[in-house]
Amino acid sequence: MDYTQFEELCKCKGTTPTALSKKLGISKGNTSNWRNGGNPSVEVLCKLADELNCTTDTLLGRKNTTTNVNNFVTNNTTYGRNSGVYVVNENNINETNIEILEILEDLPLRERSELIVMIFQFYEEHKNRN
Repeated sequence: MDYTQFEELCKCKGTTPTALSKKLGISKGNTSNWRNGGNPSVEVLCKLADELNCTTDTLLGRKNTTTNVNNFVTNNTTYGRNSGVYVVNENNINETNIEILEILEDLPLRERSELIVMIFQFYEEHKNRN
């Protein structure tokens, strides 16, 4: 987990990592572990994302800002039911990508976050195999 990002998100919510963890019933030892480079479980990561109103990607350091998870932006291309804009840049988004985005949009936030984490983990494992 990107602990600096986590601290910043907590600060924006007017809390601290320790206070948020306590509120969610997460031990202080976990907070220390994250500060030292550890990662929360998928379940805890989803709880943190829900409480901080951000995506799990944001907590993992894959995005620098919080965004509306119903909108997707890729190289100045916005796609999403709630964005009001349906622009497809054929160099960056193909039909398969659009189908995946639609599936993600249809999932509740918790399941969407879990799927994103699983994809990220799969990608990292695959990258390390090659």
